[in-house]
Amino acid sequence: MVHTVHTIWLARNAIRFSSSPISLHHTFEKISTLVTMSGLHSTGNCVVDDVALLNSLRIPPSYRRVRDIVPVIWQPPSITWVKANTDGSVIGSNSSCGGLFRDHIGAFLGGFSSNIGVGTVFEAELTGLMLAIKYAASHNWSRLWLESDSSSAVLAFKNHETIPIHF
Repeated sequence: MVHTVHTIWLARNAIRFSSSPISLHHTFEKISTLVTMSGLHSTGNCVVDDVALLNSLRIPPSYRRVRDIVPVIWQPPSITWVKANTDGSVIGSNSSCGGLFRDHIGAFLGGFSSNIGVGTVFEAELTGLMLAIKYAASHNWSRLWLESDSSSAVLAFKNHETIPIHF
């Protein structure tokens, strides 16, 4: 948009102040060239819906490189077990966590979410696991299968020395 407005403004000034004949075709070509040059220097990534537009502007689409695609499929627990899937998140400095509980057929048994306040991702993940245990205990679920995408939080249950303590 900026290139279009700027090029039209320059063409208008050339006609008005220099009496130079500027063709419409030349103006369109200049806009197209500027847009293409800007696109070639862009570091952003495109989505599939943008490809047709980028191709029409002669800008090669830039795709995000995916290192490994790992399929994630929920696996049910054994018949007498309850499975808890937890996660933690931080936006800015505000952290939160949550969890879902399901049985062996995938039926939803309950869930929780908690705004923790200021904290790190590790603290949010760890708090999510601890709240899942507390929630399961309050429902008398003694066979609990905890699942988290945070390997460091899971390892903290094996080695408590990895947990940073804030005083």
